[in-house]
Parts: sequence; C-alpha cells; structure tokens
Amino acid sequence: MLHGGPVKSLVEFSDAFSNKEVSKLTADDLHQTFSVCRKLINDPRVDVQRYGALCFFNVQRARFDTDPFVGPYLADLEKLVADRSTLVTHLLIVIMTQQSEIPTRTSEFLLAHLQVVNRTKDETIEDETIATLGGLIAAHSKPMTSKVIEYIKASDSIGIQGTIIQALGVNRVTDPEFLEYIKSVLEDPDSQLHWNAIEAVDRLPMEVRKTFGADILRLSVEPNEPENVKEIAKAFLKHQGQ
Repeated sequence: MLHGGPVKSLVEFSDAFSNKEVSKLTADDLHQTFSVCRKLINDPRVDVQRYGALCFFNVQRARFDTDPFVGPYLADLEKLVADRSTLVTHLLIVIMTQQSEIPTRTSEFLLAHLQVVNRTKDETIEDETIATLGGLIAAHSKPMTSKVIEYIKASDSIGIQGTIIQALGVNRVTDPEFLEYIKSVLEDPDSQLHWNAIEAVDRLPMEVRKTFGADILRLSVEPNEPENVKEIAKAFLKHQGQ
C-alpha cells in the first residue's frame, strides 16, 4: 500500500486505504504510514497536503487503535493549523479530534484557534469553524461545551449554528446550558433552526427527549411552520409513541 507507486486521483488514493487494507496493518506499518503522512502534510504543495490529510483520516476512520500512533504527530498538525498554510485545515482539525480521548492540550489549542478563526474572513471559514467547534464538543469537557454554546449563541451564521446544534445532539450532550439553549430555539418564532434542534433532541437519551415533547408537538401543528419542520416533528413524536 505504501510502495505501490503514484496514483491517478484522490479517489484511487482513498481506495488504497480501504478498511480492508488498513485492517491488515501491523504496529510497524502504522508507524511507517503516519511517518509518510507527516511528510506529505508538511509539503508546500496543496495537493500533496491533501493526500497526507486523507491518509491520516482514512487510517483513523478504519481503526480504533490508532491513538498512540497519532499522538506524536499532534504538534505537526497544530503547527499547520496555526500557520494556516493549507487549504485542508478543517480536515486536519478533524484528524486531531478523532481520537477516543482528546488531550486537554488539543482542546485548549482548538479553543485558542477559534479566536483566530473569528478574526479571519475567507471562503473556507465556515468549514473551519464547524470543524473547530466540533472538536471541542468531542472533547466531552463541560468548560469546552460552554464555550461552544456561547459561540453559537453569538454567531450570525445559520449554517454554523444548525450544524453545531446537531453535533451537540449526536455527541449526546446533556449539559443543562445546552438543554436550555435548545428549548429557547424551539420556542423562538423564527423557524430557521427548528429542524436542527429537533434533530439534535432526537439523538439525546429518552428521559431527556421527553422533556421537549410539548414544544415539538406544538411545532408539528403550527400553521406557519415550514413543512420540513412539521415532518420531522411528527416523525419525532411517532418515535416517542405520541
């Protein structure tokens, strides 16, 4: 897999790192693979950086035992994210946060990076912001979750707000501050985030979902509510046996 010569496209490159192939890698193979990845992501050519990032990503996605192998490369990933020299910054952030237990240092780095992102205006800003916020959510740390909620409350991007609300649900965040925020979204006459909020609630534990039943029932019959919101509200209620 590492010595097969050049490939013609990113698709072929990703195929070479299929789950089946990656599952065959020994510990020595993983060390060698990530060493090659490091060289690729530090290459000044954007296309080569993309290959390196995909290599990291695909191996992590296919294996559950890569934490010890990724750890030594976190400093490299942080450096690339910090100097903003790559167009795949958001993918590098995802790689940093795919570990089963995210180091406190990485969470702190992401929090600091979020402040940098806030001061930056470019075409990739939304993807990068979502990746950063998603990484903080994945850290499962109450202070980090509070920072994420603080950010989405202040954000004027519906795309960022909606995506992160759903990510909080997927990560089954039940912090009271988040639950209060979700309730305020469901009660807001502005329906732009209602769909995302219901989707998030549907991922939470059953005892938590029940507390939102009345709000979601109201939205399911609200005349001015968009049809897609009514549909997901009705599906939620059916799922709850209501």
